[in-house]
Amino acid sequence: MATSFMAAIDPEDEVLLPDPGFPNYYMSVKLSHGTPVPYTLDVKNDWLPDLDNLERSLTEKTKMIVINSPSNPTGQVFSKEVM
Repeated sequence: MATSFMAAIDPEDEVLLPDPGFPNYYMSVKLSHGTPVPYTLDVKNDWLPDLDNLERSLTEKTKMIVINSPSNPTGQVFSKEVM
């Protein structure tokens, strides 16, 4: 993942990351001079992202969205509809 971030991210690009999520994603984005932007995986929503909130997080600086399914650490698998 770190190599992918380094290859794709320009300084100040934003990368949406699942929260909770694998901590190395955050560190890899920072090392690539990007800006990590967390999106919440809420236990009250069965550890699935709120797609409306995710969409509101998108900006002109958003370069990528990390999707981790099955999720580390929650174990949630995103459905076809969520994907």
